[in-house]
This record gives sequence, structure tokens and C-alpha cells, in this order.
Amino acid sequence: MVSRHAREDPILLDSNDHVVFLRPPFPDDATLIETIVDHLAHNRGIKLEGFQKPEIVESLTCDYMSKRWNVHPKRRVDVHDGGVVNKRCLHPRSVMFQWQFIEGLSDPKRSDKVLDIPMSQWGGPPFGLINDECDAWNNTSQEHSWPAGMSREQWSDMNWGAEHHAAVYTEHHHIGQGKNTVIVAEQGCKLWTAYSPVRPYTRREVQEYYNGTLELCANDLSGSEEDVEEEGPQRLDYAVGYTLLMLPGDCYFQPAGAIHAVYTPEASFTRGSSFWSLSTMHQVEPARLYDATYGNLATNTDRNPVQVYKALVCMMLNLPTNPERRVHFSRSRLPSD
Repeated sequence: MVSRHAREDPILLDSNDHVVFLRPPFPDDATLIETIVDHLAHNRGIKLEGFQKPEIVESLTCDYMSKRWNVHPKRRVDVHDGGVVNKRCLHPRSVMFQWQFIEGLSDPKRSDKVLDIPMSQWGGPPFGLINDECDAWNNTSQEHSWPAGMSREQWSDMNWGAEHHAAVYTEHHHIGQGKNTVIVAEQGCKLWTAYSPVRPYTRREVQEYYNGTLELCANDLSGSEEDVEEEGPQRLDYAVGYTLLMLPGDCYFQPAGAIHAVYTPEASFTRGSSFWSLSTMHQVEPARLYDATYGNLATNTDRNPVQVYKALVCMMLNLPTNPERRVHFSRSRLPSD
């Protein structure tokens, strides 16, 4: 699959109709945020090259992850086996300590990844201002009020770190909640392949894009290299892909529901956040619809559709959902005489 990406999805070095490159000097925060949101609303990815000053270390170690990112060596992490995919197209999981995962970096036979390490920092500053979900959550509540009315699932989704062994390939998928995503490269290197429609699709036709792209990509995974030129519909008939070279200091903003695949040629650590923006809500429906129908083939993490629905309602209405927080009058509103 990696060689096929090299043939069909060239490395992108500058802006085109689907991905916009921004380089230093960057504008002020307000202008930068406005620019990013505008491109996301038009289904364009944004790569900020050299946005942060990289702090490159020789190799990922428990000492680095503990002192720099507060990830204790004895933290339990969910490890996905990147070399094995079961019949439901999901990676088998195991639980181990952080130090055990780091120790495995030197084993060439292992191809593992950890996708949900809680982070105390929210993406790359000042991008917390883009997340309309945060403002809505401040004025709403959930059954599990932690922290400040936000459920644990939503909080971890907005603050995550990902560790990968070398030579890990993550097949084509999308973020099923329909959220935008920011990826901040900290250590190592990633080849991030972003897909876009080859032509404009109407609202009625957009599922044709998802079906054609993701189903054909799933077939590619089970086929051999000799089958590439077979007759019939091809992924290139529906989607065009461009590969972004993500190095330490780079950030990438991915539009809501965008299909992507990732290859990690060397051990890496990446931070990221997923967020909703009111400017991109028109992209949520097709992503949610496809995820509800073909979720096992479309995402690389488990999602709770009920929690997603509650979060969307809270954000769009910005109303409290906890009955205990409603205003109760201390006396009858009817006249007493």
C-alpha cells in the first residue's frame, strides 16, 4: 500500500485547490484563525509549516514523555496492533504500561500505535479559540460533569497524543463525528495523505463520494499489487489524494469528515485535537451518515453515537441538559388572591 500511495498520491510541496500552505511570517492570531476557519468551511486543508519551534530529541524515551508531556511510564495505554487487522477491519487491542510500549520501539517486528494519550495542552495555541464546542460546553452540562460540565469522552477527544512505532500504516478512514482535526507534529515524521473529491458533489451525491472512496480503498487493502490495473471503478474516479510531509513544528488542519491515510516511517509522537466549528456544521451530516452505516470501515477509533448526538445538541442549542440546573421558582407563579 505504501508503494501505491507513492504512485497515486504525490507529496505536495505547495498550495493547490485542496490544501493551502501557510509559512512564516504568520499573521496575527485573529487573522490566522479567520483564515483557517474560512478554508475549513470550504473543505480545504491547511498546513502551517514551521509554526512551532521544534524540540527534537534523539529518540522517544520514557524520560522525555514523562518530563515534557507528563505521561508517566506506568500509565496504562491502549495499544493497537498496526500489523494485524481482524475481520471487522479493526486493529486488535491490548493494554500495557507506557514503558512497555516505549521499550518496543527497538523491536523491528512490532508495529503498534497508541491513539488516545490525554494531553494537558489543547492543540497548538491559539487554536483553542476555534473550538465552538468549548464555549457551548461552558454553558451546558452532561451526566458526567467533568471537568466544568464536559464528559470524559468529549474532553479526551479534544486533547490527545498519539505514539507510533516505525513502519505503521493506518488505512483510509475519516473522523466519524464530523469534527475538524488539528495535528501537531512533535517528534519523528509522518506521511499524511489527504483525499478530496475529484469533482463537486451535491448534497444528494455526497454519499457517492464516501461510498466510492472508502469502499474501493477497503478493497485495495485486501487486493494485491497486481490487481491495481483491473477494470471497473477505481478510487481515482472519486477522490484525488495528496501526501503531506509532517515534520516537527508543522501543524495540519483537516476539514470535517475528510478521508485520510497515514504512514509513519519512523517512531513518532504527535499531538492533536478534534473540534466542531459552527462554520463547518454543513460537513457534519455526510460524515455522521456514513459513519452510522459503515462505521467499522470508516474510522480507526471507537465512537459513542449517543454521546456525539448529545454533544451536537448542546453545541447547537447551547442549553443546559441537566434538570437540576434549571431555574425553580420559590413560590407559585399564580396569584394567591
